[in-house]
Amino acid sequence: MRWSEKLHEALYCNEDDAAVNHLDCANSPASPPYQGPSKLARAILENWELSGITTFQTGTPFSVINGGSSTVSVLDNAGVANGLGAGSYPDVVHSSSGTCGTESGSGIGPLLGDPCRFVAPRGLTFGNAGRNFMNNPNRLNFDMAIARRIALPQESNLELRIDAFNVFNTAQYRIYDPSRGNTASNTITCYGADPSTDMNYSAGAPSCLANNQFLRPVDAHRPRILQFSVKMEF
Repeated sequence: MRWSEKLHEALYCNEDDAAVNHLDCANSPASPPYQGPSKLARAILENWELSGITTFQTGTPFSVINGGSSTVSVLDNAGVANGLGAGSYPDVVHSSSGTCGTESGSGIGPLLGDPCRFVAPRGLTFGNAGRNFMNNPNRLNFDMAIARRIALPQESNLELRIDAFNVFNTAQYRIYDPSRGNTASNTITCYGADPSTDMNYSAGAPSCLANNQFLRPVDAHRPRILQFSVKMEF
């Protein structure tokens, strides 16, 4: 096996595509008592049960793909044409700018990563970013429900229930969705000069960020959803 093939194999040995290092869920049912001032208020407001599910999930890993550009690099930057996964990845450099890409350029959704970390790979190399170099943003979600069972004659019951998913309507973005494969959100198709880092062939160059979706959301988890339901048992 040639050394280039060994290097390519090493770059592919990384986290599994579906790896979630931390997925924590907590369920918290409660039935707080109500001591209202009147019988009518107690009849309406007591005997409700409140429950909730809190989920914290680390982002799944994904690869940053070198898509080449019209001036530098190509998809098969290493020139081996072996057809194994991505043709090549970008090189990773230290970005000295904490505001890279935030003051110029445009795209749909916020910038979720630092494009100035990536530059065109050196000629005839696979790029050192490697497979599954980045992770989607972490996700913190709160679901809640409030329910009450009302006893009816002849052993019947009526249940009133309100469910709220993503209670605080928090935006939960993803850069990479495995069901869609590689998209503009994780593929670099432009390299240029970046004045903020004095780096040539940077994916964070102002000329590359205009109308560019690189490291911007490809989609998001569901927004706040409210669900009302009535169930009768008899």
